[in-house]
Amino acid sequence: MSGKFALIIGNTEYTDPGLAQLTAPGKDAEDFARVLKDQDIGAFDTVNVLVDEQASSVIEAIDEFFDQKKPDDLLVLYFSGHGIRDEIGSLYLAFKNTIRTRLRSTAIKSDYIRDAMDQSRSKRQVLILDCCNSGAFPQGTKAELGGSMGMTKAFQGYGRFVLTASDATQFAWEGDKVIGETDNSLFTHFLVKGLEGEADSDGDGRITVDELYDYAFDQISRVTPKQTPTKSSSKVEGEIVLRQSTRIEDIKPISLSDDLITEIDDLRPYVREIAVQKLEKILKGKNLGLARSAREALEKIASNDDSRRVSLAATQVLDSIRQIEKKAEEERKAREEAERLAILKAEEERLAREKAETERKAKEEAEKLARAQAQQETAEREAMRLKAEREAAEKAAKEAAEKVAKEKAEKELAEREAARLAAESETAREKAEHAAALKAEWEAAKLAARKKTEREAAQKAENEAMELAARRKAEREAKEKNAVKENKPSKRSWLTFGAFGGGIITLALCTFTALYLFGVFEVPPVATEGPVATEFPAPTEQPPSTEQPATEAASSGPYECTDELGCVTIAPNEPIHIAWIQVVSGAVAPLGQTNVNGGQIAVNDINGELLGHPIQYDGEDSLCNSEGGQSAGTKISSDSTVVAILGTSCSSEARSAMPLVSQAGMVMVSSSNTNPDLTNPSHSDHWQGYLRTSHNDLLQGRIAAEFVYNELGLRTAATVQA
Repeated sequence: MSGKFALIIGNTEYTDPGLAQLTAPGKDAEDFARVLKDQDIGAFDTVNVLVDEQASSVIEAIDEFFDQKKPDDLLVLYFSGHGIRDEIGSLYLAFKNTIRTRLRSTAIKSDYIRDAMDQSRSKRQVLILDCCNSGAFPQGTKAELGGSMGMTKAFQGYGRFVLTASDATQFAWEGDKVIGETDNSLFTHFLVKGLEGEADSDGDGRITVDELYDYAFDQISRVTPKQTPTKSSSKVEGEIVLRQSTRIEDIKPISLSDDLITEIDDLRPYVREIAVQKLEKILKGKNLGLARSAREALEKIASNDDSRRVSLAATQVLDSIRQIEKKAEEERKAREEAERLAILKAEEERLAREKAETERKAKEEAEKLARAQAQQETAEREAMRLKAEREAAEKAAKEAAEKVAKEKAEKELAEREAARLAAESETAREKAEHAAALKAEWEAAKLAARKKTEREAAQKAENEAMELAARRKAEREAKEKNAVKENKPSKRSWLTFGAFGGGIITLALCTFTALYLFGVFEVPPVATEGPVATEFPAPTEQPPSTEQPATEAASSGPYECTDELGCVTIAPNEPIHIAWIQVVSGAVAPLGQTNVNGGQIAVNDINGELLGHPIQYDGEDSLCNSEGGQSAGTKISSDSTVVAILGTSCSSEARSAMPLVSQAGMVMVSSSNTNPDLTNPSHSDHWQGYLRTSHNDLLQGRIAAEFVYNELGLRTAATVQA
């Protein structure tokens, strides 16, 4: 789909004192851009305006303007300002930084613009030059450098119109005053008026480049004989339409014929009725200027004619026209919407192509850099190898020379014997190394086989334990179900744990964690993806009953919670929920994994059940950083069934998790946090409900220092940061 694009350039200020300061070009650029942008006039898709810019910036803008256009795109380039010719007749457009003695570097040569237009794919181009030469001085004289500017000749080319204010570039100025009563230059003033509708001479709603030029030429000729606009065209295909209007309201009216006006004003109703019929034909004709006049006449008849029949006829004609206009307007809007969607789709496709091209180029550049880097590294390694070989050769040559000088007196037989012994020694050494390598490989394979067997045995034991737990759980549920059927009261009861009561359970878990850390126990690792729930094997023997005290407590009346942080009530048959916040992934996963495994041992030790309630043991991966601690703390603290928490692995996790845990009324016990601030009541990192079983860094550091100093007797130490 074709587009309409315009680049409007105006320049009023000049640093060269020999170039007069202007006022009209700024207003010219503003007004000409306004009519092109107006959707009811020019309806251009893009209108860019540059005022008082440096020549270099304008060059870039012109290059971008003519680049990447389609053959049927309409391009309008407008310039208002000074035009200068050098001593050999070349035309230059002057800008803010233009210096007349350095035109090649501070102005834009006409050849550059012509080349840009020639190289553009667009075949519909309009160049408008409303510019003066350098002689527009405030004193009132015009100095024409190089004589006639010859504008149209300088910009002849294929598929374009060139409009100029005059062939000698007479700007619409006399000294420091504008010709005529206008703030614009005379040429631009009539271009704007023409596009606003005055140039539509045939009343068809279309204003072509030819019509616009003819209108401006006629109007300027009436105002002053000193300015003669020019127009040239080169291989233009069809008409170039600058304005297309289908609304009668926007069309310049054309007077009706005298005979028709006489019939409209006739005193006889039947004559006026015939006039209405003629007006209807004109209204439906192609001449929109006459159609507008016909419509205005019909509206007047419909509202003012004293004959009801004539008035009704005019009204019916207008109603039918309005219906047609309404339908046409709806179709126009539909077309515009379809065009808009097509433009958006085309733009999306263009952006996608540009993105793909950019990615391709980036990939090629990355591959190129990688190849260059690889070649450089290869060259460096080769250089190092050659250097090492050269140094080794030099060293060997030096040693050989010294040896020859030193052992010159030795016999050839001794030299051969020494060489033989050396060869035998090297062979023996290689055999010994080979035997050692074979032995090491055999021992490694043996160790791997043994560990594999141990892992398989452990997995098998775990599977058997889980099957046994599931079977016993099913048996317990069956017994309870039978007890209900036989109207026997269940031993399950409601439990209420205070926050610190839950902490005591968690302290027990931490104790087993410590035993696990010292190698007393070994359990399979817990899965590390997402929240982890651990199933525990049922005991091989029925444990001593722990449910009776809870039943008695439940029968003695409602439990009153006096715990500082709050209590958690557990319904019959519901689990006691103990959660963990540990690092079980990443480089330091073994730290958290051992803590989780230690807690699992503790739960297994009591057969996965406490006071007649099963124990639910699961948790969140905290990643051994503040963000992980906050995320895990948020999830755990939002679970109101949690009695207590085993955690965290790292002190940084505790800092961000404890505010959430404490505010949720929970207790968290850590077996590995060592930061002193966490249990310092006066520090902001200390929160109610935080406990730990590990020593803090201050105590551990002091004990280690005393041992090194007192027991080992060392007086010098060095620190190594890994």
